[in-house]
This record gives sequence, C-alpha cells and structure tokens, in this order.
Amino acid sequence: MTALTPEQTAALADWFGRGVLGVEARTGGLSWDVFTVDLDDGERVVVKRAPSYGTIDPYDVHKEVAVHQAAASAGIPVPELRGACDDPELIGQPFFAMAHVDADFPHLAQLDDWPVWQTEAGRRRTAEQIVDVMGKLHCLDWAAAGLPELVTGPPGVAGAELMAGLINRWMGNVERDVYPTFSPLPILRDAARFLLDHAAEMPDAPPVLSHGDYRIGNLAFRGDELVAVLDWERAAVGPPLLDLGFFCHPLSRRRQPELMGMLITWDELAALYAEATGTEPDPKWVHYCIIYWIFVESAVVPRGLALTVEGKMRSWPAFSQIPLNTENLAQHLDAWEAGDTSWIEQAL
Repeated sequence: MTALTPEQTAALADWFGRGVLGVEARTGGLSWDVFTVDLDDGERVVVKRAPSYGTIDPYDVHKEVAVHQAAASAGIPVPELRGACDDPELIGQPFFAMAHVDADFPHLAQLDDWPVWQTEAGRRRTAEQIVDVMGKLHCLDWAAAGLPELVTGPPGVAGAELMAGLINRWMGNVERDVYPTFSPLPILRDAARFLLDHAAEMPDAPPVLSHGDYRIGNLAFRGDELVAVLDWERAAVGPPLLDLGFFCHPLSRRRQPELMGMLITWDELAALYAEATGTEPDPKWVHYCIIYWIFVESAVVPRGLALTVEGKMRSWPAFSQIPLNTENLAQHLDAWEAGDTSWIEQAL
C-alpha cells in the first residue's frame, strides 16, 4: 500500500472541507488501501482507496457505497458513510469515506483471549447477534435496493445460474492470472467442475444478498455488543447458505473444531439460523458452501502470488497456504461425495 503524499493529503482536506491533522495507513489484508484520518474538528474517519491491483477485484466504489446503504436500510449496523469520490487523480485512486468505529475487532487467531469468549454465555450472545444480522441481511429486498450488477449478477438471472457465475468468476481469474505464471493447480479445475455440476441440485430458494466474508474479524464489538459489520467487497447475490457456509469454514475452527466460527455447535447454530430466517439449513448444502469457500480461498492465494511475481503485490507468506488449502479442498470434496458429515464435529 502506498501512503498518501502531502499533495494528496491536502487534496483530501479540500474534499472534506476541513483540515487534516494526521493520516495513518492501516496494514493488513489484500484488499482496499485503508487510512485513518483525523480531521481538525475532532472527527476521525476511515478512507478506503481502491488498490491498483488486488486478488478480489474489481474494486468498485459504487458497489461498496450501494451495499453499505442497502445494509443500513435493513437495520444492519455499518459505519456511517461520509461520501465517495470517483476521481482517480485526487488521492491516486477512487475512494470512499466512512465514520471511524471506536470498538474492538476480535481476531480469530486470538479469539481465546477475548474476554467475551471466555464464557459459554458470552459466546452464545455473540453468535445470536451474528446470526440475527445474517437474517436481516438475507431478508433484505436486494432487488429494490438499487445494487449494481457487480453484486446482483445479470438482470433476470437467478438460482443455479448465479452460483455458476460466482464460481466462474473466481476460476476465470485463475485461468487468466495464475496458470500462465505457475504450474497448473489441477484441483482448482476439478473443484470448479464439482461445484458447477452440483449447483443446479441446490434447494430451490430465492437468492439473497450475502456478505461474502462473514466472520469474526470483520465484526466490531463494544463489550459484548455487535456494533458494526465491515469489509463488504465480496458481497454478492447468491444462494442463502453462502454466509452460513463461510461461518463454518474449517480453517476458522481448527482449535475448536466442534464450534462453528469458534463460538457454538452446529446444532445451536442451525437453530439460531432457522429462527432468524424461517429456514432449516440442510447440512449437506452448508457443506457444499463450505467447499465453495475453500475453493475461493484456494483460488485467491495463487492469484496473489502471481501478482507478487509480477512485482505488483507482496505476498510471499501465502506460499505455505497452497498445500494447506489443496489438502483441505481434497478432503472436503471426498467427504461430500461420500456423504460424510464428520465436518460438523471435525475441521477435516
């Protein structure tokens, strides 16, 4: 991430119409460039600038703003928007700004140290709020929310076609950016074919807006209260169980494999989801969505490394994730086809 130049900082101050006392570049992730900006009237804001390159492009300001506004209209806690700018000349790329959230962001890797996590009641209350927000998101009338096609898919497309579009998007990135640079990872093609072959078999249900990265780490808390949902860049309209599948991702519960999202058991989570949405989640199709997200992570990592080789990014530590993701993907594909539901108690 490139820091703001003095000229860009001055341009940002003009855009806000207020003086800028300080700008702090925040590191982490392979997504938007993020800056915390202190204004001279005492307000602190967060500016998210589209990166020049990234593994989950396209980075579209209009998409981010539209999804934020739609989420807010559904009663989902999100930071207040402060505006957006299309002009790539102002600070180097298009950007949008939102209020800074003064809260805790529990990190999944250190979740055991979070005071709220220490008791079963704390974990349960956290899960209840997370699933309640998921239910609000999935009940949102996305067709009336004015969301761009980047989120909704082509007009009139629904069901299995939306799922196929999501799969083909990620696989297309790999075909374009990874295979010309690295030795082929054939499991990605196999996994894409598996997902496409079974997409039409998914339970018939109206598509919903999914967050796409719904986990501890993208959720802000004050004490035990969920106060903001962040990082909507992977939001998309698709099958209802996508967010639930992501929340059950095996890599998020390796230390406590029986706890979905490191919080509650599958039976507890399924009951909360049914209460929030009116739909009983089928473990078979939650597992399918888990496999989809392992596939996505398996596609994103080598793409980041391809961009690293080109000198556009720096993500060498991700090399170690390739064998881990590959093994994880193979195990879950085998388990799904065998009707093995042990993923519920084991991270596999």
